[in-house]
Amino acid sequence: MTDDTPQRILLIGDTHCNAHWTCFVIDQAEKLGVDLIVQLGDFGYWPRMAQGKHFLEWVDRTLDEAGIPLWFLDGNHEDHATLASDLMPPGFHRITDHITYLARGTRWEWDGTQSPA
Repeated sequence: MTDDTPQRILLIGDTHCNAHWTCFVIDQAEKLGVDLIVQLGDFGYWPRMAQGKHFLEWVDRTLDEAGIPLWFLDGNHEDHATLASDLMPPGFHRITDHITYLARGTRWEWDGTQSPA
């Protein structure tokens, strides 16, 4: 996806569409000089619900202000019908300007090291 290997990666999980908490974490990541946030499941991807749309907009805006991208893996608490996680091919799928979905089976390489299968 990118030629730049991130030096500081923050791993988070189970944000469950909680915009206040997620944006707090993004603010802390900015203070720590984080290059990339990887969300490891139960992000809270619910774009068909008002709260889900608000969550994505607020998180995307906060990521923009912080200058940090966020990649997420789906968990069991996502809108899988909209995400089409079972049908989507592996790869990086942009959801917003700063939020990217890593579909199941996605692999990548950073600085000569390949992600696990």
